[in-house]
Amino acid sequence: MLPIPMSLIPKTKLALLIAGMAVVLGLLCWALWLRGDVADARSALAKAAAAHDATRHELAQARTAGNLLLEDQRSCNATIAALSRQVDATQALYSKHLTEEAARRAMLSRAITRPRTAEEAAKVVDNATRHAAADLLNAW
Repeated sequence: MLPIPMSLIPKTKLALLIAGMAVVLGLLCWALWLRGDVADARSALAKAAAAHDATRHELAQARTAGNLLLEDQRSCNATIAALSRQVDATQALYSKHLTEEAARRAMLSRAITRPRTAEEAAKVVDNATRHAAADLLNAW
């Protein structure tokens, strides 16, 4: 650059030149300050994105855990329903057995003993076999 003598530059132009340079320097300082703010904003945005990703991951885990719990609940509900049907069937069978036992007891209570005739003694099984059959029926 060539040096310009001060006598050639009028004082107003010099003042304007200095004012312009001050404005340019001010704009440069402001741009540097904004650059720092942009870097801070980018850093904050990266932190927020990382936190968002962590929250998204936690949500996915919670959904997976919730789905597993729902699956377990459905499985337990199916087991409970099967057990309930089994209990109902067992109660029905027990009720049937009680009814049959009452009928057998009633039949046995109506039975009367009498001496066997000669014809019955010849055609019917012996007393030991009859008693064994009766004991079997009574125990059933």
